[in-house]
Amino acid sequence: QESTEFDLQFEKNFKWSATSVGEKHNFLSCLWKLCHRYLPRQQKPAFSNVPQSILEDVLVNLSVMSVAGGDTTRGGSTAGVEDDSLEDYQALTEQEETDLERMITECEFAISDAEAFTNSLSKDLSVLDGQNIHSIMGSEAQVNSLMVLLDNALAEVSQIESRLDEYDHMVGGIATQMGQMKNQESFIQITNKNHTRLLEQLDTLVVQLDLSKGHVKALRESDLRTDSGIEACTSAAEALQEAMEVELPKGLSKLNAVKEQQKLFHDLRQKFAARIFEHLNNVFVRQGSDQPGASLAKQASGLKLPKHFPYHRDLLPYRQLILWLKVADKTKYTQLSTTYTQSLNKLYTQEIKDFMATAK
Repeated sequence: QESTEFDLQFEKNFKWSATSVGEKHNFLSCLWKLCHRYLPRQQKPAFSNVPQSILEDVLVNLSVMSVAGGDTTRGGSTAGVEDDSLEDYQALTEQEETDLERMITECEFAISDAEAFTNSLSKDLSVLDGQNIHSIMGSEAQVNSLMVLLDNALAEVSQIESRLDEYDHMVGGIATQMGQMKNQESFIQITNKNHTRLLEQLDTLVVQLDLSKGHVKALRESDLRTDSGIEACTSAAEALQEAMEVELPKGLSKLNAVKEQQKLFHDLRQKFAARIFEHLNNVFVRQGSDQPGASLAKQASGLKLPKHFPYHRDLLPYRQLILWLKVADKTKYTQLSTTYTQSLNKLYTQEIKDFMATAK
């Protein structure tokens, strides 16, 4: 009858005993299968004095599994199955192997009595758990302090995350702007060119619509009875007329500054036209009211009407202002012409009457 005992030789020789021959065969076949599946070819152990039928049954089972796996995966091989199994397998580290061997060596009954070995491990584990619990209970203050530190750390992490979100939002906005500015060199050049042209037009506009303070003062305050005052008013009126006749580019006339300047020019023109009209009207009325008796007495012997050189001399300095008034205010110019005609008509009528009376 076949024995239920068998040996496993590692660094030392360990003797094992199974409860039955079938149990021994199952254990050995399972051990052979695991070694065949997980160990490299160079590290596979040798199975001596093991019935060949056990190994053949394992090979047959592996072949059946390989065929089944191939049918399922349509041409797959056992290498894929073994690779999947190897991925789940984790070999013991050298430290773990050393600790395991030391623990088995310290427990003499680990091989012969697995149940007692398991109970011993359970007791040791219970003792360690109790010690861990007592250690945790004893370090409650430290744990609380650690929890406070963790809470503070979490709060700071939240603040940092909020700050990072803000920075990310800002950077995202900048990235969007940079994306919009990409390949926009031509657009920037066009913009700069437009700005330059606009500044040039504004400079030209300012120069054209500029009326010096001296001209404004002359239009408002200069004395029209003196030659210097008449000359200053004439120059200022011509400058005002040039500024008002400037052709503005399309759209610039809607600027508030342009509107205000044009309103100023309009007010100056109206007020100055009223001043000229009033002054010349008084001059014409005064000339029409003069008495020509003395002049007729001097020219009675020659039977000639008197000359009006003094009147012409007085009116000659106003010729440019009268032309300006004709353009600036047609109504006042017409009224002034009517006044002049009526005044001289009155003067000539009186002179002719006096002349006829003297000639008799």
